[in-house]
Amino acid sequence: WQSQYELSIDLFDAAVESACVLNKGEIVINYSGQVVNHARCYDDKLTCLYSATKVLRNSELLQESMDASFDILVQVQERVPRPMGDSKLFGEIQTMDAILQGTSDDEIFNMELTRSKKVVTIVRLYADLANTLHFINPSLIGDVSYRMVDLTMKSGLCVLSPLAFTAYGALSAAIGNLTQGCRLGRLAIRLLQKKRLAVHKSHVICGVYQAILWICDPLQSVAQAHLLGQKAGQQSGDFLYSILNWHLSVMTSYTHGEKLMTVRDNIGHFIEKVQRLPTNRASAGLMGLSILLHSQAAVLIEGLQIAEEEHVGNFPGERSVLAFAENPMVKLQTKIHHLVRAVYFQQVDGILANVDISETMAKNMQQLNPLFLMGVFFEGLASFQLARERPKESMKWIEKGDSVLSKLEMLSNHSVWNFENKKFLLEAEKMDIAGNVETAAVMYERAIQSALEHRFIHEEGLASEKAGLFSLRVGRHQKALDFLSHSIKCYQKWGALAVSKRVESFIASRYCADFSQLEPNADTLKSLFASMNQSSQKRQDRD
Repeated sequence: WQSQYELSIDLFDAAVESACVLNKGEIVINYSGQVVNHARCYDDKLTCLYSATKVLRNSELLQESMDASFDILVQVQERVPRPMGDSKLFGEIQTMDAILQGTSDDEIFNMELTRSKKVVTIVRLYADLANTLHFINPSLIGDVSYRMVDLTMKSGLCVLSPLAFTAYGALSAAIGNLTQGCRLGRLAIRLLQKKRLAVHKSHVICGVYQAILWICDPLQSVAQAHLLGQKAGQQSGDFLYSILNWHLSVMTSYTHGEKLMTVRDNIGHFIEKVQRLPTNRASAGLMGLSILLHSQAAVLIEGLQIAEEEHVGNFPGERSVLAFAENPMVKLQTKIHHLVRAVYFQQVDGILANVDISETMAKNMQQLNPLFLMGVFFEGLASFQLARERPKESMKWIEKGDSVLSKLEMLSNHSVWNFENKKFLLEAEKMDIAGNVETAAVMYERAIQSALEHRFIHEEGLASEKAGLFSLRVGRHQKALDFLSHSIKCYQKWGALAVSKRVESFIASRYCADFSQLEPNADTLKSLFASMNQSSQKRQDRD
């Protein structure tokens, strides 16, 4: 320590970081204590003190980890993070937005690497703090994201810079600046091309596609991107984000209409993997979310009775999760799955019990992602259905449906592929309630066309069923049969056999005949799909 001070600091820092990666808490504390005793200034203690916060977080002492992180920030003249809604923070975010708008992607990409070890450690501290705050106080994450990108813009790039732009891009998207959010998400991915900045590739892919780029990229490609993130994590030893990317790939494939048997098999393989992991907060949460998705796929394939089973195949049923679920994420995803199945199986009680997705997200400060958007979309459909079926409360439900429609209109401006069909279907439902029969008929057909064009087979089936029920209400019985018959084919192709059987039973009861003996008019759908091909060709020519 006397003759080789700088070398000693470097060696102890490296030893502490290695022990932290291996989750050897006692070694981290031992070596950190030696550094604290011999360091000549606070900055030389930073790496060890930061590693101690990671040990606390890995031991699930989240409050203690957050408090220790705040203490470090104060010592290095950083602020304790402020909640979103703080007026000064809002002004600083606006200033940063202006700086970013005036700086091109190439200029950021070609910035020099910072030589300040202190800055790198502080940005690392902020990156880990954001993960901790997710469980304790999400309202502080916005300020943490701001400081990460502020330090990057002032001091230069570092190994954490892709994560900094990921975090700030997610913040931009969350507060409604979707264009900037998508730009920064793509910039974060581009920065991974720099070899020295690709260390956290799996983490960056996970965050960028889950929080940002699902808004503007086709959901089918988002699921594939998460698989690339899984592979990157395996190659780099980032086990946590490899697992998270795997989970998100399966979850996203469900939202874009992957065959349900494939979803059930893939999430089953994932559950088998998680069952072999040590039990902690992360693995328990992932297990619960995965069991819920496995059960949801099984319910849509086999029927509602599956939801009451103690086991579904070789895995626990969803009741095992609901009995002990305290995780807000598990509670919200449970509500989404129950609302989706209530709409598909026409359960009014289930709809009424779960038609508060947006309120739950706002209460928990949870940001939109593909599954949450699915829940919000079904919330809009359920609201318009309740407005139709409960005339005395219609204004309340129409207002709620309009709120969801506004979100879909905004999102559709950034991705016609992902959101156009959903927007059209909500518009059709709204026009139907308003009594605009011809406009509603056109919008139902456009919803079917868009879902087909963009390969959302489950939503093509849903739009066809809604169009069939609308046609029945306005007395167009042949068209109703045509649309309902097409919905059955879509549901069967998706693998939702229990849903298709429900529609078959409805047709049989409505038309007083065996569904297999009925003959839909193929000309109705031929003309519809011909129109779709023409509009698709016009769009390609325009692009």
